Amino acid sequence: MVLQRGALQIAAGLKHGPDLVTELTGMRVKVGGEGREQYGAWREGTHDDLVFAVALAYWAARKMYPNEPAGEEAYWRFKPWRDCEREFRRGMEGGKV
Repeated sequence: MVLQRGALQIAAGLKHGPDLVTELTGMRVKVGGEGREQYGAWREGTHDDLVFAVALAYWAARKMYPNEPAGEEAYWRFKPWRDCEREFRRGMEGGKV
């Protein structure tokens, strides 16, 4: 979704860029009996570690910088790291992240 919106782009010269693209194309969603979604590469021998690493980094960045750049200098306004950490822990306790 973030790639489709252009919110995340893969740099042309990225060392593991082709591997990341391959892993992205292998991602699938399984919906369990309770309606829970599971994301992963479900075929034998495929990897998804780069996809999840990028997803976690993107998630953390959006937590730190929830708003688009603002002001004359177009700088990012961000939440202090402690606030993000507190939200994350609260989400983990409640079973949602």
